[in-house]
Amino acid sequence: MRDAIIVIDDQDRILTTNRAFQELLTDEDTPVGRPLAEFVEVRAAQGLDEDSIGAAAILQANGRHRPASMTVARGVDQLGRMFRVLTLRPSPAGAGRQPGVRLDTPADVFERTLLKRVDDDRAQVAIGLIEIMADDLLEADLGSIWVETLARARTAAAAALAPELQPGELFMIVEDAAFAVLVLDAATTEDAVGRIQGITQVVRQRLAAEGGALSALEAFGVAMLVDRRAPAIALPRPNPPGELTRRLIGDVRRSQDPGHQIASIVADLIDRASVAMQPVRGRDLAQARFGIAGFDSRSRRWLAWADHRRALDQRRLDELDIALLGRVVERSFGGGDFVSLIVPLRYETLVHAATADRMSALVRGLGQGIKARLQAMLHGSPADLRGERLLSFVRRLAGFGRGVWLVLDGFDARGIEGRHEGLAGVAFDYARLAPLIDRDPLAVRQFVERLRASNQPVLVFGVEEAAQATLLFNTIGVTLTAGAGVERLASVSRES
Repeated sequence: MRDAIIVIDDQDRILTTNRAFQELLTDEDTPVGRPLAEFVEVRAAQGLDEDSIGAAAILQANGRHRPASMTVARGVDQLGRMFRVLTLRPSPAGAGRQPGVRLDTPADVFERTLLKRVDDDRAQVAIGLIEIMADDLLEADLGSIWVETLARARTAAAAALAPELQPGELFMIVEDAAFAVLVLDAATTEDAVGRIQGITQVVRQRLAAEGGALSALEAFGVAMLVDRRAPAIALPRPNPPGELTRRLIGDVRRSQDPGHQIASIVADLIDRASVAMQPVRGRDLAQARFGIAGFDSRSRRWLAWADHRRALDQRRLDELDIALLGRVVERSFGGGDFVSLIVPLRYETLVHAATADRMSALVRGLGQGIKARLQAMLHGSPADLRGERLLSFVRRLAGFGRGVWLVLDGFDARGIEGRHEGLAGVAFDYARLAPLIDRDPLAVRQFVERLRASNQPVLVFGVEEAAQATLLFNTIGVTLTAGAGVERLASVSRES
């Protein structure tokens, strides 16, 4: 089935659709000019902003709905009006497992085969566990569509897993989104783990290819060797079908290093995370000449998942900073207008000579023919790094391009007045600036005015609402801002 395409304006009214969407509606009335909500229930973590990960339900005339994965792109027409393009990939009718069609091996067959190998043949086998997981918020974001999304993930994972098995090997579904895999040819635990990790990577790639909410899911794989002396197998029999496998899966989970999921996430992000560019707008809301680089939406969700568990040590954070800069460098070789790309980097990464040298080498390799120049945005510098010491550190970062944006947490300018070599300006995260504005908006405005009076550009990032952007531009008077709210304000201003 072809993907359904819907183009909507900034008021979420349908401008046009393709034939595939019309066919899904089973309704002769045209959707053009009508609100999107009459035809599609959207479940997206970032709403309908670009780079959204989500799912949708296509509402049909007979009162039924058709689940689909969803991706969002954004554009501006020749009159300066913003529009968004929704691409919906419907699930097979009924979604997930069909009545009478089994994706996996029945529990009694799986366990009979396992016991024959370990009891009758006195052989050693491996039990693998592949789990499909969502980050902390995805289930809540998807709401009523979550169960159907999980069913689609199960179907996609089973379709990817089955061809990877060798003759005689089996798999079965043990939980909503967990698979037990019987591996026959593993001589050591390392062999078993390597085999399951390879299959897991195939599953992960299949989920990513499905798009929408499925691409936001992660797959984790672990394994252990089992013989007839294993406690779960030595228990009295018979057992209800599936009970032996559930006990073995519990043993597999308990045998693993608790950090294996974090290690898998970081390795996956370093290997295949893509970079997204957020345009920066100036006071006149003109065409962006700056862009702030960051990982894509899916990667940000899993980084938040790992950070919530306090599992990102400095070594992993260093590798992620280097990976982000590397993706930016790769993208900088593309065409397009000349633009300054601002790359957020951590002080703790840059202060170590080894990682700083690796990053500097990445930037030096850009050459002269690119359509971008790089600037760093320095996060997390200690409060006692001030004055000439801070400026000296900034000058040492000159190898990263055309200046450094210094992120401040409050009204302390760190003993810096006016412009200095290597300093592009100062920056604020709106999430930190907002409480200061609530407490004393006049103090915020006076501080920004002092910075601008000394010829120091001020950039605020993370602006989510148009009202926030209006406050910053019209009342506080910052120089540059970045965020979805700024884009929405820019669109409204062009139409008025």
